[in-house]
Amino acid sequence: MSTHINKRLQEIEKEYNVEILFACESGSRAYGLDTLASDFDVRFIYKYKASRYLHLNRPQEVINVAEGNYDMQGWDLYKTIYLFTKSNPSLYEWLWSPFVYYQKPSFAEPLRQMMAQSYSLKALGYHYFKILTINSKRNLTSSVTIEDIKVMLQLIRAFLSLKVVVKQRSFPVILFADLCKQANLDDRQQSIIEQFVQCKISGKVAFNEKMKNFLDSIKKEAAAIEESLKELPEKQISYEDINLFLLTQHNIMEERT
Repeated sequence: MSTHINKRLQEIEKEYNVEILFACESGSRAYGLDTLASDFDVRFIYKYKASRYLHLNRPQEVINVAEGNYDMQGWDLYKTIYLFTKSNPSLYEWLWSPFVYYQKPSFAEPLRQMMAQSYSLKALGYHYFKILTINSKRNLTSSVTIEDIKVMLQLIRAFLSLKVVVKQRSFPVILFADLCKQANLDDRQQSIIEQFVQCKISGKVAFNEKMKNFLDSIKKEAAAIEESLKELPEKQISYEDINLFLLTQHNIMEERT
């Protein structure tokens, strides 16, 4: 599949007259929670030639390509960097995806380094708390469906990410199995989460009282964690570093006096 995706990315470069700097898998496949029916959620970052940014009409900031079970979306370099200054959670998950189709070394690694220095844990924490809160409102009836299980896995992933951010003041890893380890789950918790994972992968729902109680405990613990979000540190963005990074992407060296 990666061969097909890389070929399609090359076609997008020609079609839109852009250079792709980075491309990865996001969503369930990046989390390791995919099934045979899962879509390929390809995300990429691209740039135009430097002269294109000098035009009065701004270049296209987003490219969307949907074909069958391939959902491909790209962000322009300047949109990407603007969202970087806002500590955008999606950009964080793209850059740290375990499944990278392509990355230009002079782009991806320096951006990851700046991210580690500048990204706001508070912004990430509130993002995962919002996902947890929204999915907690799902009303689980006696007839739990596979869609319910998918939503509950999103809730669990958001909760584990939130725990890592708040309690360890670290960035959560993307792969779900590794996130469970990072969150220091005990054997009982790990066993219950594995039941949710197996339901999703097999397509067969086997919801039980232990699973329900586990979800209830997550909601209670999340409510206690909410107050701690306010104490998370904010980080300062170095616009000098960002501007130099942008110039480097266009092979332009800033004149210094």
